[in-house]
Amino acid sequence: MVMFRFFIKKLCGPAFQHPSSRNPTFRCICCFSTSITEGTIPKPPSVVEFNHVGFSSEEALKASKTLNESPLPQQPELILGFLKRSGFDDTQIKNLVSRHPKWLLLDEETLQPKFKALQDLGFSGADLAGFIIANPFGIFRDFEHNLLPKIVFWIGLLGSFEALIKLLKNNRRFLKRSLEKTIIPNIMMLRECGIPDIRIRSVVKHRPSFILQKPDRFKALAVRVEKMGVPQSSGMFFWALSSLQSTSVTRFNARLKLMKSLGWSKEDFNTAFCKNPLFLTPSLKVMKEKMEFLVNEVGCEPSYVANHPVLLSLSLEKRLIPRHWVLQMLKLRGLGNRKSLTTVMCCSDKKFINDFVLCHLKEIPELLGICSIGRKKKDGLDVLVQKLSVLA
Repeated sequence: MVMFRFFIKKLCGPAFQHPSSRNPTFRCICCFSTSITEGTIPKPPSVVEFNHVGFSSEEALKASKTLNESPLPQQPELILGFLKRSGFDDTQIKNLVSRHPKWLLLDEETLQPKFKALQDLGFSGADLAGFIIANPFGIFRDFEHNLLPKIVFWIGLLGSFEALIKLLKNNRRFLKRSLEKTIIPNIMMLRECGIPDIRIRSVVKHRPSFILQKPDRFKALAVRVEKMGVPQSSGMFFWALSSLQSTSVTRFNARLKLMKSLGWSKEDFNTAFCKNPLFLTPSLKVMKEKMEFLVNEVGCEPSYVANHPVLLSLSLEKRLIPRHWVLQMLKLRGLGNRKSLTTVMCCSDKKFINDFVLCHLKEIPELLGICSIGRKKKDGLDVLVQKLSVLA
């Protein structure tokens, strides 16, 4: 960070023809210019010291023109000093002032109580600066009755200020949505459907767009889910809503067409959706590969997969293929398995290794290598197998 002095003349005489003499805001913004030197302007009596934060002269001029020579209520360096004391660094000040030069028209008396309210809620330092830069106008537009109540509401819903900050870093839209017209009606509808707050909180944290849609669309989505055979009383109702919300009609129809081509009827498709709505999430390519493997390699009937759609949610490389090979090898050695395919595929790694690998390692040592197919060391499967082998 380069330090330099820039002289500002509070009352410039007519002989001083630099653009900054005609616009005090330009004088202030030039303090951040990378191309203006101390010798460019005559030295008036008063001296103010600034940090060099990277403004080019073009940026300074552009910002100055935006203000259109608006009268400043106070010396602009005072508002910059206030931002500094509030935790803004030079880069953040530059971002704010270059995008919204009219911030230099403000005074500390206007900003101080608003900043104080945000600080009382937990904002400080970089978090406060980041929030202001992301919501530069919200702090002026009915702050006490609009932005502030929204922040309090979201902290309550998410459970903590830290959760709000984490969400703000990647999702800025939700603070712009109306609580009364959008958010609260959607939450009330979810509660009426029997969905607990803890699950609502979870989906807001991970998929905030789910709760931001218009209530009319939300209600239409709920009706569509029920028509597909998932009642509001079902534990799958929430997941069905979530699945359809992220799946456009075109995307949905493409998946229906694919599964029909692979042996399902429309009833099979609806059955699978009712039992595991999230099976629609993967791409068409992945869905096709899994279905073809289960039908052609494993020997499942298409209707069996429809009745056990959780199989379509498992990894083909890490779960379905290696476990199928283990079962095939055991079968070839006359060590058949009496458990259902779904049970075998869905059990934990630890249980699978205990029940199907360790007890047969002496007869079939190759099983250990098969289990690691498609796995990376970071998955921890090799370490788990080694530990269990010692215990065995």
